[in-house]
Amino acid sequence: EFDIDNNGDGDDVIYGGNGNDTIYG
Repeated sequence: EFDIDNNGDGDDVIYGGNGNDTIYG
C-alpha cells in the first residue's frame, strides 16, 4: 500500500517496511 500525505512543509519522508509505505511531507 502506498499512501501520500504532503503537508507542504517541504520535508518528504517515506516510512514503511511492512509493505505499507506512507509519505509524510
